[in-house]
Amino acid sequence: MLKPGSPLLMIEQVRKRRKLTQDGPKVQRTFSQWRALLSSAGFTVELTRVLRHGRFPTTPLIAAGLAPPALWPFIASLEAKVAAATGILPWDYAEVLFEARA
Repeated sequence: MLKPGSPLLMIEQVRKRRKLTQDGPKVQRTFSQWRALLSSAGFTVELTRVLRHGRFPTTPLIAAGLAPPALWPFIASLEAKVAAATGILPWDYAEVLFEARA
C-alpha cells in the first residue's frame, strides 16, 4: 500500500486500440483505459511519455547480436526521439511511462 502523495512509476505497453495478444494472456490497453484504471485505484496521472515503439527496426539487429553494444546508447536515443515525435502508431504498441501519485 502506498501512502497518500506517494509516487507511482510504471511502464506499460499501450496501443491505439485494446488488444489481447496471441502469445499469452496479455492485454495491451489504450491510454484512456490505463488512465481510467489508475484513477479507479485512487491515483492521479501526472505525466505520460511514449518511450519507444514495440517493433523498432533496430530491435532484431540487437537480438541477433548484429548491433554492437557500443551502438546501443545511440539506438536508444534514436528510438526515444522517434517515439516522442510519432506517438503510438496504429499498427504497433508503444512502451509508455506513466507517472502518477497516490
